Amino acid sequence: MSEVDFLRQHDAAFFAAWAGVTGGLDASYSAPGSVTPVTCQVLVDHDVDQFLPDDDAAPVSIMATKATFRREQLEPATGGTLVVDGNTYRLLQRVSGSDPSLSVWTLEKVAP
Repeated sequence: MSEVDFLRQHDAAFFAAWAGVTGGLDASYSAPGSVTPVTCQVLVDHDVDQFLPDDDAAPVSIMATKATFRREQLEPATGGTLVVDGNTYRLLQRVSGSDPSLSVWTLEKVAP
């Protein structure tokens, strides 16, 4: 078994277990310019402390919302749209924490 296969099996099992506890992780993702949404599973984390890159000795911290996607289900892209729990978000950029199995993105909430 390759490392990527192991990671994907582990992450699929975790997402299934977490969905069993929380009642579901289903979301709808639309690629930029697409009118056909894809159902996927995501983990959304609110108020994540994120440090902005800066050459200054005192980096600036902001609170961000992030989503973790299973890459086995889809490959998200900048500008894509995510609808989860009745909220709509735009994907801003892929961030650290991503690996061959998971893709982590910062989100911007879209006004209703």
